[in-house]
Amino acid sequence: MQPPEAGDFVLICTPHRMGGGAARPRAVMISVDGAPVSHDVVLGSRV
Repeated sequence: MQPPEAGDFVLICTPHRMGGGAARPRAVMISVDGAPVSHDVVLGSRV
């Protein structure tokens, strides 16, 4: 897979919930300079 062109992007992730139900999506801004990028996204936390 080729990296996207350089620029700013919105990454939207939606976690799957055990047992069904709607999960709340998370959106983060990603800046790409034309090279592969690794980015961690926290989708939820344990209470």
